[in-house]
Amino acid sequence: MKIDRKWLREALNNISVYGQMGFTIVVPPVLLCLLGSWLRRKFGLGYWVILVAILVGLLSAFTTIYRICMDFLAKNTKDDGKNRKISYRKHR
Repeated sequence: MKIDRKWLREALNNISVYGQMGFTIVVPPVLLCLLGSWLRRKFGLGYWVILVAILVGLLSAFTTIYRICMDFLAKNTKDDGKNRKISYRKHR
């Protein structure tokens, strides 16, 4: 059985994008939570520092996920001419 190389390349590309999304969702909140915990112990701050760090990490993760999704959709969406922007100022 012969495997289509184009199909395999697209499948591996999709798997890598999903892996990148999972990594992006997990790492920023965890790292910022650890940073917040260190700041709390080092400077004697309250637990609100950890909460703020987690929220900033989540915000960072979801904005990055949004960018990854938009780039992925832009690369994989074929333009058939229906989505062209119409400009009324540039007449031919």
